[in-house]
Order: sequence, then C-alpha cells, then structure tokens
Amino acid sequence: MHESGDLLLAVAEGALAEGALAAADVGPEIGDVITGVAPGRTSPAEITLYNSVGIAMQDVAIGALLLARARAEGVGLEIDLAG
Repeated sequence: MHESGDLLLAVAEGALAEGALAAADVGPEIGDVITGVAPGRTSPAEITLYNSVGIAMQDVAIGALLLARARAEGVGLEIDLAG
C-alpha cells in the first residue's frame, strides 16, 4: 500500500477506506492467473484490478502478455485510442 500512489490518492480523497484492500479477499496474484496456476474471473460480476508498483518495463511486458492472451481467447473489448 505504501508504494501505490493511486491507492494512497483514493484513500486521501475518501474514495477508498484505508485498509479496505487488506481486509478484502484480494484473490490470486496476477502471475498465477497468467500462468494458469489460479483462475482469473469466474463470472462477469467479478472485478479484476491490477495495480503495478514495479518498473515500467514490467508493465509493458505484462500488458503485452495479457493482450495476446485476451486476443487468443477472444475475450475483452479492444478500443482504438489513437482514433
């Protein structure tokens, strides 16, 4: 929590209670979902949150893997941000 500026800002603005994520069932690590060790979402009602606190290259690499997997499985909605 101390490394995530996004979460700290949400707490400061009152949008998220401090400690809310620690008390919640946060589910598996993203790496376990990508490698198939753990399931990802099991219903449309579930929410997936990925908040990286690593280096930018890790974000780019995980983004590329997630995009390739979503395309291969025919899931998600692709949006053209350039147009």
